[in-house]
Amino acid sequence: SLDTRAAKLPDDKLNNIIDDGYTELCAVIQAFSNEDVISLEPFYAAGETKITLDIEEDVTEIYDLYLTKEDEDKNVYDYGIKKNRDHRIIYKDNRYNGRVHVDLDILTTPMDNIVIKYYYVPTHTSKIVYMDAQTWLAFKSALGVALYDHLHDVERNGQKRAETIRRARAIIPELPEDANDPSYGRIFTGLAH
Repeated sequence: SLDTRAAKLPDDKLNNIIDDGYTELCAVIQAFSNEDVISLEPFYAAGETKITLDIEEDVTEIYDLYLTKEDEDKNVYDYGIKKNRDHRIIYKDNRYNGRVHVDLDILTTPMDNIVIKYYYVPTHTSKIVYMDAQTWLAFKSALGVALYDHLHDVERNGQKRAETIRRARAIIPELPEDANDPSYGRIFTGLAH
């Protein structure tokens, strides 16, 4: 519906435009976040103490990373969960955005789960992508950027790019609610420049 010329494009070109639209939006703002919770039980059962995990999505940044120990009675830990963010035990790979390493040999008590919270760039094959109304408007503009780039329409491409930036900057809050966890100590800088 952005342009009648798009109706003539084959599916593979439209899929590329959708992918490029997600990338355009994520170049302006970290609009999409996710969380993986991985049980440590199978690793303990297999005797594995050095773990490397790769996240399936196209990760742009891991913004929080920790191990958890759960207290079912909720009388030992705050909210029934102890978080361990020791960077000697659990840390991001310095060369690959979506890779995490865990060294269980350093732990004195077993933990239950690995929690990885990250920003990512969806693709046309992503099963579910949640967007609020403001993010949807910014994404539609970003799709326009990708479409007009493909159609070599420089004027409309520039208009949609400016619109994407304006709409993306209106998205508040930009960060996931859990990104400001005071126990993590991370300072978020806001929009990409």
